[in-house]
Amino acid sequence: MTNSSNSFELALPLPVSYSVQDNKWENSKEKFPKMARFFIPLESAYDFAQHIMSLCDNEKYHKNGKVYDMNAGEQIETKGVVIYGKGKVGSFDEDGYGAYGSFNPVKAEIKQVPKEVNWDSSPVVPESDEIPF
Repeated sequence: MTNSSNSFELALPLPVSYSVQDNKWENSKEKFPKMARFFIPLESAYDFAQHIMSLCDNEKYHKNGKVYDMNAGEQIETKGVVIYGKGKVGSFDEDGYGAYGSFNPVKAEIKQVPKEVNWDSSPVVPESDEIPF
């Protein structure tokens, strides 16, 4: 898919949508008052997975960042990849405030890793056609 206003190729046939809203699950609402929801169209699922793998395979897309481990209650510094999207503020949850949007990133360069063949590990061809026993 190409972007109609630009000449770059988009990674996905249909964009992935997301929303941030009030947590609707009573048993975790107090500890985690907000929740995020991602919707990946089936038409884009394999392309999305390929895009993530392409980002991971090429160091030029790697970034330093932090993730928050909800179970441990701490931030962890790590390397990762970033996907940006466009968003808007909505009013569809209980507190009248929520965010939603979508993303369809520019297609990442696919790094072709050559598969090396180790000929030393190939089966040995017998010197004669005689049965060895």
